Amino acid sequence: MNPSHCRLAADSLKRFEFAEQEPQQPSVEPGLEQFLKDTSLSGDATEEEIEFLKALKFRGKQPAPSYYYGELQNLRDPLHFPACSATRRIRLIEAVRGPLGSKGMPHGRNF
Repeated sequence: MNPSHCRLAADSLKRFEFAEQEPQQPSVEPGLEQFLKDTSLSGDATEEEIEFLKALKFRGKQPAPSYYYGELQNLRDPLHFPACSATRRIRLIEAVRGPLGSKGMPHGRNF
């Protein structure tokens, strides 16, 4: 084998790797967008509560606006979080699920 050919082959050696990724989801789920536009459902939602709802992840499903309303009511329900403010409730949930927007641990329910 000609030494110049070996050198060319060695210089052009490349390594390819593949990584599995979740499919990209819309920045805001259509149901959440409708929920946010309907002030009768979302009119008094705080920024922190909206961020919590945006962080929920769904696999292949798109919940209706009423789902987000129910999730907001569950977040505020004192039966689930007795004697807590909404901010404290979100912090309690983050302690269990991980911080909002965490890439290491998906936040919210995975359906």
